[in-house]
Amino acid sequence: MFKKLIIFVRDVLDALWAIGGGLFATAWWIGLLFKDRYPLTQLLFFIPPLVMIVFGFFWLYLTLPKRFRLLQLFLFLSVFAAFGKMLLIDFRWTKAREVDRPVIRVVHWNTADGILGTESIVSTLTRDQPHIILISEPPRAKELPAMAHYALGMEHLLMRGTMTLASHFPLENERAIPMVNGQAWAADAYTLQGPLTIVCVDLISHPNLNRKDSMNNLADWLEKNDRYPTIILGDFNTPRDSMAFRPIRKTFHHAYEAAGRGWPYTWPIPLPLYAIDHAWVSSEIETVAYHLMPTRYSDHKRQVMDIDLIPAPPSEPAQKP
Repeated sequence: MFKKLIIFVRDVLDALWAIGGGLFATAWWIGLLFKDRYPLTQLLFFIPPLVMIVFGFFWLYLTLPKRFRLLQLFLFLSVFAAFGKMLLIDFRWTKAREVDRPVIRVVHWNTADGILGTESIVSTLTRDQPHIILISEPPRAKELPAMAHYALGMEHLLMRGTMTLASHFPLENERAIPMVNGQAWAADAYTLQGPLTIVCVDLISHPNLNRKDSMNNLADWLEKNDRYPTIILGDFNTPRDSMAFRPIRKTFHHAYEAAGRGWPYTWPIPLPLYAIDHAWVSSEIETVAYHLMPTRYSDHKRQVMDIDLIPAPPSEPAQKP
């Protein structure tokens, strides 16, 4: 009787082991193929490929060679596909470009409300030597404007909602952007290369929230409002290959895809699994260099990029009649 019970328990555990492995791999495939197209697949879209790789290796290692052969093949193919997704879709291997004039250095960083120290955050930003900074979830310090002025030399500061924009260049023409499930606003920076429109975005952090409506709001605003060469910065809480970004990709490209290299994920530190902090630039801007910098003072990597405003071609002289 006891022996039969042991056999029964073993069979149940074997079945649960097989079902668990198959269900997890199936869920990852659904998220890979359908992304966040439907509400039911949106949560599965947030299963990182690295988690699929680790789970698959663990499952295959603990499964006896002659058991569940078809399922083992399925898990092996899933691990292989997850590697391919990381290396061929998520990663880029571009090199920094060279330009024959000074570039504009832009930094975006979600500082998690500065809970690990405002002074450490400002010191880190000082080493980046930025011309323009957008901080998502900035430190709640009354002395932040003074720090930006004295430590970074930035006299121009806009603090709105959960974002702070600081610049060496004058910031003017601030305007709000209607957006569901988040907030967005824009301002124009008058740089030495010419005016630059900076769009600041911060979406609510929840995997089940609809990002499509938010990005449609942003795309409509970009289409209907006058603007200069434009960079869109912020914590979108949405992976870079989300279908929600389709309307943005029609006229913008991602700075990492243009000039980034290596590990593409920004959250959570110390082992980022999701690329949720983004920089999108319009066609009038060249991304010269793009780096994701690690830090000890936030759970997000910071985006550090050098951009160049592409000069407009000279107008042709009028033809004589």
